[in-house]
Amino acid sequence: MVQESGIADEIINRVELDIESEENSGLSGLSGDSYGTEYQIGKSIYLRISCSDRTDIVFGRYKINTKQPLKEFDTALAKAYEVTDIIADDSTKYYALTLHRHYPSRIIEINKLLGKNINNFTNIIAAQVIKTSLDNGRFFTVIIEKPEGIKLSDFLEKNGSINEETVISKIVTPLSQVINLFEKLSITHGRINLDNVYINKNGSVTLGEGISEPCGYSQPIIYESISRASTAPIGKGKGVPGLLDFHALGVMSAFCVRGKNPYSNASDKLLLDLKYSKNTYRMVTDGIDVSPYMSDFLRGAINENIKQTWNVERMSEWLGGRRYNLLPPTENIDAGRPILFNNKRFLSKKHLAYAMYQDWDYAKKFLKDSTLIRWIERSVQDIKLSEKMEILGKRFGSEDSDSTFTRDDEMVAQYIMLLDPTGPIRVKQVSVNIDAIGFLLAESFYKSDNDCIEAIRNIIKHSLASYKDFDKSAGNLEKEDILVMQRCTELFRKKYEGFGIERMLYELNSEMPCQSDLLKNAYACSIPDLLEVLQDKPLNNNNFDLHLTSFIAAKLELPVKLRIKSLSKFPDMATHKGIENLAMLSVAQQTFKVKNLPKLCANIGELVTDSVETFHNRFIREEIISELEKITKKGNITNILSLITDRKYILKDRIGFRRAVLKYRNNTIQISKLNNKKAVNNMGYLYGLQLSVILTFFMATIVVIILILKVF
Repeated sequence: MVQESGIADEIINRVELDIESEENSGLSGLSGDSYGTEYQIGKSIYLRISCSDRTDIVFGRYKINTKQPLKEFDTALAKAYEVTDIIADDSTKYYALTLHRHYPSRIIEINKLLGKNINNFTNIIAAQVIKTSLDNGRFFTVIIEKPEGIKLSDFLEKNGSINEETVISKIVTPLSQVINLFEKLSITHGRINLDNVYINKNGSVTLGEGISEPCGYSQPIIYESISRASTAPIGKGKGVPGLLDFHALGVMSAFCVRGKNPYSNASDKLLLDLKYSKNTYRMVTDGIDVSPYMSDFLRGAINENIKQTWNVERMSEWLGGRRYNLLPPTENIDAGRPILFNNKRFLSKKHLAYAMYQDWDYAKKFLKDSTLIRWIERSVQDIKLSEKMEILGKRFGSEDSDSTFTRDDEMVAQYIMLLDPTGPIRVKQVSVNIDAIGFLLAESFYKSDNDCIEAIRNIIKHSLASYKDFDKSAGNLEKEDILVMQRCTELFRKKYEGFGIERMLYELNSEMPCQSDLLKNAYACSIPDLLEVLQDKPLNNNNFDLHLTSFIAAKLELPVKLRIKSLSKFPDMATHKGIENLAMLSVAQQTFKVKNLPKLCANIGELVTDSVETFHNRFIREEIISELEKITKKGNITNILSLITDRKYILKDRIGFRRAVLKYRNNTIQISKLNNKKAVNNMGYLYGLQLSVILTFFMATIVVIILILKVF
């Protein structure tokens, strides 16, 4: 019925066979019981989510008291509430986090941690999408163990510094074991800091959760490497499991030995300038006295080049007593002589790249002369880099006043990546790591930040990610991100519904709930759940928006626009919005084997009405509507689409319509002639003359006959 080329064609052919087979139907949920239904969002076995219609209750056991918020456990993108374990009648062990509806959740990480009993960590007990009494909408709600004790930052404020031996035994050792387990699960925590580690009366520490926001979203930048610190909070990215957390653990350990975080009140701008001009290691260790053994850990963990940060193996060896005698990281100096940019002197390529990003318009002027190339060649003594810049510099110019991203803007972005190849992608006012472009796009849509959305369009349109160097420490992670971006570029360039920038949102965020205005409070991030939610929504062509079509297209992995084979010779119907939307829902129902959707079929409303109205013949419309009333109860959208796109009805309607048009045209001509008085008079005169001739001939004939009879 509905077909397309390539991968999607194979999908649909397979689905049609499945739909015809009864044993394959009814698989909308992977599992279900009285406490909810579990759906698989994507191909990953970890990408599953459970949904329930019960209000304020997770898995029938954990009752959320929405009138008792726990602000001490709130995070940047989640709200915390008191929880009662109904079975144990206990409200002291757990708390609930309701995650933000408009940001992608860390569903993969949550699923991997569910059921794990990890020492020194606030374990995840349960997670489910439920209705809440907060606004009668749905939230993804996570039940988490409450940490014991007070925050480590509060402990330091009350008790001062912790001696080195205690830091190693009570903090570094247990948290290293947590990070070790996380690395085995390919998880980055992202929020190891003094305010998210708790210490009880016995000196035992517990690491707080890190799943309530994109990795590192609220992590203070003093704990981050330069490449992550120099982006917006949402632009940091997923990070490399193990390395990122060991880096933060090293910084926190130095603060414990010092007795405080001396940069707690410093601005991000000041911290970044210090990170670029010195480095994080020197910032956090200056003024503290530690043993050579502790120095090895701090020097190995706190490294601005994250690929050189200690991994689990190195940490295990160090905790086992091995000494490395590492040298302290050097300052960020690349040149013997500084370069002057906007009245400031720079000795570091990375620091200069950051300054150029901060003053973008000045950078466009600065790069038009050869100052930078000469500095790279003579002071930095990097001949290959200077040659690349010289080739790139020949492309400057051709300003387009109608464009928001000119060729010069593109050149500045590329120069910055040459100066800082392992840093983030930077365009004017936007700095983002490649694996965080999806997160940034989600935030931009939520905040209606059109300038940021346009910047992301330019990153994709000009394939800026392809200029970035691979970080070998990330293994194949960054290469996979590059490949995803390249595939998304092709999808982005398609100009019809289900593609474009909205499609990018869902391609880059597989865990993103659908952001259609119709479903913003529903937290629907799988097709079966979305179709179930839509059963209570009156659909029409106005609220079937770009987010809804793009979400469905992304989940179906459609590489091209859906095409209906039976309408190949009827382009006006094939491109009718109502029919296109019906086709999208039909394929979604087939692909995910959602058996019965009677309420959705009944609520399709204007999608069906508009489609039926494409028929000209009133009797055919009435016949189709009569058939629709019969098949709607079965809940199969494909049957509705098959009826509306049936060639029998279409041909009968088109042939009858053409005949009616011809008849109407002929009648119109006749009426037009009759309404023209002059034409009628002329016609009467002509007919009168003809009649006179006939009568004259007739009379003459009679006279001739009479004369002949008289003569003879």
